[in-house]
Amino acid sequence: MSFTIPDTYELVKSEFIEDLGFDGYILRHKMSGARVCLLPCDDTNKLFCIAFATPPEDSKGTPHIIEHTVLCGSEKYPSRDPFMQLVKGSLHTFINAMTYPDKTMYPVSSCNDADFRILTDVYLDAVFRPNIYRRPEIFMQEGWHYETDGGDSPLTVNGVVYSEMKGKSSSPDSNVFDELLYTIFPDSVYGRCSGGEPADILSLSREEYLDFHRRHYDPSNSYIMFYGDIDPEERLDYLDREYLSTVAEGEKTSFFIGQQPRFGKGNVRMRRVAYPVGTDEDDSSKTYLAWGSLTCDASDETECAAWEILGEVLVNDPAAPVKRALTDAGIGQEIYGGFLNHMKEPVFSVIAKNTDEDRTEEFLSIIKETFRAVRDGGLNRRAVRAFIERSEFKFRENAYGSYPRGLDLFKNMLQSWIYTEDDPFRYLRVLKILGELKERLEEGYFESLAGKLIDTDHESVTVLVPEKGLAEKEDKALADKLEAFRRDRTDDELRRIKEDFDSLRSYQEAPETDEEKNCVPTLPRGSISPEPEPLFNRETTLCGVPAVIHDINTNGIVYLRLLFDITDVPAEDLPIVDLLIESMGKVDTLRTAYADLVDDVRLTAGGLDFDTALFRKKNSRDEFTAYLSVSLRVLGEKTAHAIDLLKEIISESSFSDPARVREIFDEMMSAKSRDILYSGHEFASDRCLAYIDPYSAFNDSLDGLGSYFRQTAMLKEFEEGPEPLLRDLERLRCEIFSRSRLTVSLAAESGDLPAVERGIGSLVKSLPEGSRRSHDSVINPLGLLNEAFSSASQVQYVAAASCLPDQTRLPDPGMALIDFAVSGEVLYPEVRLKGGAYGCSCTINSSTGLVLFRSYRDPNLSSTLDVYRSAGELLKSLKIDDEKLWQLIIGTYSRILRPLSPFQKMYRSFYAYATGKTLDEIREDRKKILGMTVRDVEERADLLSRAMENCGFCVIGGEGAIDKDRAMFGSVKKVFE
Repeated sequence: MSFTIPDTYELVKSEFIEDLGFDGYILRHKMSGARVCLLPCDDTNKLFCIAFATPPEDSKGTPHIIEHTVLCGSEKYPSRDPFMQLVKGSLHTFINAMTYPDKTMYPVSSCNDADFRILTDVYLDAVFRPNIYRRPEIFMQEGWHYETDGGDSPLTVNGVVYSEMKGKSSSPDSNVFDELLYTIFPDSVYGRCSGGEPADILSLSREEYLDFHRRHYDPSNSYIMFYGDIDPEERLDYLDREYLSTVAEGEKTSFFIGQQPRFGKGNVRMRRVAYPVGTDEDDSSKTYLAWGSLTCDASDETECAAWEILGEVLVNDPAAPVKRALTDAGIGQEIYGGFLNHMKEPVFSVIAKNTDEDRTEEFLSIIKETFRAVRDGGLNRRAVRAFIERSEFKFRENAYGSYPRGLDLFKNMLQSWIYTEDDPFRYLRVLKILGELKERLEEGYFESLAGKLIDTDHESVTVLVPEKGLAEKEDKALADKLEAFRRDRTDDELRRIKEDFDSLRSYQEAPETDEEKNCVPTLPRGSISPEPEPLFNRETTLCGVPAVIHDINTNGIVYLRLLFDITDVPAEDLPIVDLLIESMGKVDTLRTAYADLVDDVRLTAGGLDFDTALFRKKNSRDEFTAYLSVSLRVLGEKTAHAIDLLKEIISESSFSDPARVREIFDEMMSAKSRDILYSGHEFASDRCLAYIDPYSAFNDSLDGLGSYFRQTAMLKEFEEGPEPLLRDLERLRCEIFSRSRLTVSLAAESGDLPAVERGIGSLVKSLPEGSRRSHDSVINPLGLLNEAFSSASQVQYVAAASCLPDQTRLPDPGMALIDFAVSGEVLYPEVRLKGGAYGCSCTINSSTGLVLFRSYRDPNLSSTLDVYRSAGELLKSLKIDDEKLWQLIIGTYSRILRPLSPFQKMYRSFYAYATGKTLDEIREDRKKILGMTVRDVEERADLLSRAMENCGFCVIGGEGAIDKDRAMFGSVKKVFE
């Protein structure tokens, strides 16, 4: 692209980046020193991102709290929360902020030019001119504050980041990586928690926090990117005129991240840390052992790429030698780790979960012995080549899911740019790097890297041990500390604390002013079209089975989904189906050992995934179809071989090896226990909906809490005798993978279609005809159980569900706007800002009328449920006017108007086919949303109020919080026994 660089900038580097197919430019703003990257290309999903080097000086969470607070209003946008105004009233395709161990990023993207300019300006004003200097309440709200009713009432503490990090610290799977870094980096910024340790957050003063922003959020410490179909000259001129030129000479800053002094060869630094488990929980064999070593400098992109592949081949792959050796020795229920990047000095790690502390020396010895064997010729080079091939495929596929491509590129650049400026594009030459690794594979390069791990001069072992009652002990210590603090305050000091808290509440509860309402521009009415993207469904048959061909430009990739109907599978078999899905492709077949099979798949296909997919028929509560889904992504010329492999996996997988099945089962259960602590809102939501909805009850039996508890019992039964479960796995494999259950979904280039269809036809013919049960099994809703599931967590996940009372109004597309409004206008201020929860949302199914509320990392319980119950009335009390309504309509549309990859277009099209939704109906739904009136909102708010009068609820949370409200629950159960 040809453009003129304004005189206010100097060109540092320009390059045609061959792997991307367009030019990249690095500029420096002459006056401020800001670094600017331009990647102009034809991608309509434009990205702006600004990042700052923010190496933490302690573990008080200052970078993290600043990330939250700068988005709480600025000079040009004096709203208390312009970020949420953008969330609620822009056509963004991505909007977020992210804190890393040494940097903070602020990315936004949009396909709409006017919207993109607004998003960019709000973010730039936020980071450079935030209201944090004028409003102390912002720090109190997002960071931490005291809460008190005054007088002799006790002091408590709250804050959004404080709650978020309490939730994170409740998950040992999250903590083990942090603790590993603290051990291996005792003298580096990476030995401090940029997110904040909860206890340390409470020692952060507002003055320290403001000083950190003042020193770090200067243009001279910034890294800026514009990506997509932008006008480079216009963007550069705007950036200079509105922001960069306003910084005077002499204010430039820089932050050097030094090297961690080495421990020396043979000096393994050991560190022991406790983590909380439930008071009645069995704490045997629940220790985490984590080994780590420094590897190379982040400026060596080729070696970093090699280490990333080695992490998968040596540690994470099903047949990885480190995983195999530790598993064979009985050390760890789950082995994982690999390469930790996005640091100046990346780390290679190995973690054994659920083992015993007294096996630490054996753990370390086995790791070193395995590395030695690999160095001396034991590397599976075929596995390495398979990972290189898979990496090439992913890069060429150019499918980033919910992430904009520009953000992925910028994150890659910052892997080195923030540490050295000699070559900011080094991590964008992906194919060149992978090509070099292919050449060096046969030269023993990867073996030599494994050798570095044997003779490393810097390594550590962190031992994370369970401690019963630790959470209660920490809570009591905090309560005692707060009480001692309160007793030592004078009356005047306590009065000021109460006044500060009252000031925060007044700030949060004050009505939105006209200035706040109007400070962020919105798109004009008429700027949104109701016309949906086309559906690509051509219905046909292949060898007698229904098939849907999606005529989409796939860039030479074949996307194939085989969907096997499992709707009639009985409830008692569904937990076994979940294990079957997890096992496919990871066990031996009649012809091939699983280790070789995994390599074959990676060398051939870009991806092969077994999963479930549930589709509810439109406008129906009870009618749905559940599938076991097999998804294949492969280049057209490799399709025949890929389908042969798929045929072998489906038809010949063997469950005759109980040891291998046990390993898969252990890893699956370990991952689920991790997810329950980290993403408990998902499990609580599914369980809560299962009280009232057959679809959700099926899902709960398949892979929700219901399945988890049944699988826990299954694992004990397996220990007593594996044969029954092995027979059930084989029985269900034969039953499910049959022609009578199959529907095919396919997208491929027209030239590839004939050969692909022939391959699919051969696969279909190889399947048994099979049969269906005469009547679909009915999994009845569970009823309003109102359960609580307790653990040693310090936060809660609170879910509530109900159903709209007037089913005659359904389907009602306007409910999409109501759940969006409730999430942003009611739950966000009440549950997040005032309550301190890290996240919260409302979802209303416009076809079924099912209503779901949930919170994430919530310090509260009953007060959150009170907000859910009153959400309809709270929405009505806001007196939404036409202007606010239009903002909500835009925000609702932002969830719809997202750019789609070829696979996403295929998935969306098949979803319409499976649910029976037509393009005309989608168009009419959009028109109804665009035509919503204030009266429509009020009527639906009334329906929501009536629905929540008799809601069911489910909570996953801490023992103490649940015990306080035990009387409200129908049952209380431990998550982990």
